Order: sequence, then C-alpha cells, then structure tokens
Amino acid sequence: MSNYGVTAAGFVTKRLSDIISDLETGFKGAFGDDLDVSASSTTGQEIGVVSKVIADLWEVLSMVAAGKSINGSEGANLEDVAFFRGIYRRGATKATSRVALIAKYGGTVLIPSGTKAKAPSVEGEPVFQLVQHETITPDQLVILRAKITVTPGAGQVFRISLSNIDGSGVFDAVYTAIDGDTPETVAAYLSARISTDSRFICKATNSDFEIVPSQDEYDFKLNSFTSIVIDEIGTAGNFQALEDGTFNGGSYSINQIVTPVSGLVEVSNIFDIRPGSGIENDTELRLRVLNAFSSAKAGTIDAVANSVRNVNGVSFCSVQENDSSVSKGIMPPHSIAIVADGELGIDEEVGGAIWASKPGGIETIGSTSVSVIDNSGNSQEVKFSRPVYSPAHVRIVVQVNPDMSRQADYKEKIQAAAVAIGSNYPMGVDMPAAAFYAAIYSVAGIGTATVEIGKGAIPVYTAGLLIVDPFERLQFDSSRIMITG
Repeated sequence: MSNYGVTAAGFVTKRLSDIISDLETGFKGAFGDDLDVSASSTTGQEIGVVSKVIADLWEVLSMVAAGKSINGSEGANLEDVAFFRGIYRRGATKATSRVALIAKYGGTVLIPSGTKAKAPSVEGEPVFQLVQHETITPDQLVILRAKITVTPGAGQVFRISLSNIDGSGVFDAVYTAIDGDTPETVAAYLSARISTDSRFICKATNSDFEIVPSQDEYDFKLNSFTSIVIDEIGTAGNFQALEDGTFNGGSYSINQIVTPVSGLVEVSNIFDIRPGSGIENDTELRLRVLNAFSSAKAGTIDAVANSVRNVNGVSFCSVQENDSSVSKGIMPPHSIAIVADGELGIDEEVGGAIWASKPGGIETIGSTSVSVIDNSGNSQEVKFSRPVYSPAHVRIVVQVNPDMSRQADYKEKIQAAAVAIGSNYPMGVDMPAAAFYAAIYSVAGIGTATVEIGKGAIPVYTAGLLIVDPFERLQFDSSRIMITG
C-alpha cells in the first residue's frame, strides 16, 4: 500500500523532493544507472519541470481531501460532509417567552394571535408576537393583583382560594381581622400566608398584593374570594420574536404593547426570555458531526439526543435514562426522559426524531405528548418535556488588589463573564458558587472575592453547592449579578 494519498492515518501529500527522487529512480531504471540526472543536465531539467506539475496536482488533491474531512472542511464543504451523515446546518432560531396578558378583572378578554409586544430594555429592542390566540380568564392565571379596600372590622374574614388549573391542590389563605387591623396589615398577612405554598410568590405593597407562580410553565386558578377586591388578572401567552437573534432579557423586560387590543392593559414576562440563536457556525456544526459519528449506533441515549438536536429550531436537548427494572425517582423502569427546548411549533418534529432513534420497548416520559405514525401506519405516543427555567442570582463581594489598579468598568466585565459561564452550564447539574471565580479573576485589579449563588424569585443564597432539579435550567442575566466592593 502506498505511503501517500489516502492512508489509514489520513491523506498524506507527496512532497516535491520525494517526487523528484522517484522520477530520477524511474528514469535511471529505464535508461540505465549511469544516466545523468543532475539539475544542470537535460534529463534533470525535464524532471524539474514535470515534478513541479505533479507537485501542484498533489496540492490540489490535498485541498480536495481536506475539504471532505470533518476537521479540514469549512463552509459549504463542511455542509457537504455533514449532509452525507444526515446532518444539516442549523438555521437561526427565534427567542421565545411566556408573557402575561393582563386585563381588569371581570368579563372575558380575547387576545388575537399576532398581537405584538416589545422589550425596549433588551439590546435591539426586539418585538415579540403572540403565536396563538389566548383568552384572559381567572381559570388560568400567571398573575393576580388584588387589594384590600375596606377598613377591617374585628371578626371580619378575608379569604382567597387558589388551585391548579384542573381544580386540584386547593389552597385557601384566610385571615380573621382583629381590632386595630388596617388594610395594610391584612394585605401583609395574606401575602405571607400565600407565600408559604411553594407554588406561589406573593408580594404586598401597602394594601395591594400581587401573586405570581414560583416557576415558569405553571398556571393557577382563582376559585373564590371574600372581602377582597380583585383588580387585575393575567393569562400567559406564548410569544416569539419576529427576528432571529439571541435577545437575552430578564423578567419583566417585555413590557410594551405594540398592538393595542381592547381590554388589554399591560403585558409582562414573569420569567426570563428564552434566548434564540444565530445561524450555526462551522465550529458548532463540526462538533455535532463528530458527536453524531461517535454515537452513530441507534438506540443509545446519545443517538436520541443527537437526533433531536438535528431538528431545525431545537436549541437544547438532554436525555436521561433508567435502564433498570425498578423505578428511579420520577422515571419508571426502562424509560428515557428527553428535555428539549427551542422555537415553538416544532413538537411534532421533535417527537418524530425521538421515535426514529429511541431503543425499542423503551417508554418515553414527559409533560408534552405527540402522536407519531410508525412505519406500519400505527399511531405511537411519544413524550418529552421542556426545561423548567429558574432565574439565577449571584452575589459577589470583591476587594481591590493594592498592587494593581482596578478597571473603571470592572463590574460590567465581571457580570458579562459570569453570564457567559452560567449560560453555558449544563441543565440539571448542581452548580457550585466557586464556578464564578474564573469570571472574577479574569478582570485585572481584583484581589480577593467571595461568591454566593441562589435561584428563584426569592433566592436563598449559598456559598457552596446550589441544588438544581433534574429538568431545571438556570437563567443568568447581568441584572441579577450583584457586585459590591
């Protein structure tokens, strides 16, 4: 087998000196060993001319080979390499968010699809559009604003009843007034009582109080109330950015109505925007091709994950399995749990990718269910989940290195580096506060630092390990990275 060209070690280019040597040997073999092949001889000059042409051909072959290899190809050539493995470059994806559509309590307000809202504080001031029509109803809420408008009398009962949207999990907050109570004290008590239920976050301001869910994707129902005035209610609508792009934005950043709708008084995203992405670059595509090649065996969780990631519009996928014969946590025996995120409206494609790559006889679990038609024409149920997003909070106290000058914009640089670290942290993995020291010490002039990390609307901070639920993904924003010192 030749030592040049396509070999087990890859494509090996024949050098000019080796070409000349082979030609000299060939000429002597044909015309005798005493043939003068020196550079000044006629034969030597002929060899020089021919060898240069042959070397140029080897260079062209080398470039062609490099263009068809995973590591050597770029641009369109890399797309060709990926195509032969059934992989395509991902297009840009749009940012999404569940936005509270808020109206005055009483009656029914229909919000048509296509209703637009803006995030003016986010770079680029992106405009988002409601994907499908929603009806603002007390039966499915993500925000409720109430107030105490009467002067409490001793023995007067103030009550509000909430539940899951299917009516289960009823929670009653009840307060019986005593002498000396004011609307403010009643609102404060009810707020504190409601916040004891982990599903809700309630904040009181004077005689008003506001209830929101503690986690994204959770909606609640208003069952009944006594001696309380319900002022405004909000139902969540799925919004998607009109333009492609990342659009990182924190909670309450989508807050400007672009399309007025009768009865709609306010819009607000209770949780962070789920960022989109640009067109997949060569490095990202190359990594996916390599990962797919290494896990090409169908029926593995890596194969399932790669199959889902190849769905255009998917920005994230994680797969967990229980291959034992007993239940493990929420996972029944012989099951897989897939978590996928990305653009709205791609559930059917995700389900098809899961069905095509999952092992036979393995159950899929999750909160989203789609029907997939198998090769026999039968309908098969496939389940997966979307991540549960939680806002992450970081508190950093820094001290200056006395031997160095601190940069004027050190806080902004630390925040940007910390957001980058947090945004790339894997889903469902407990996160140590120490993960952010690299971000802190990447900024010149910092001597020592302490870090605490928390999550949720009302974070409990720790300087150690932050516990993260299996399908929970932390969202980082510079507005929640507090730096002092």
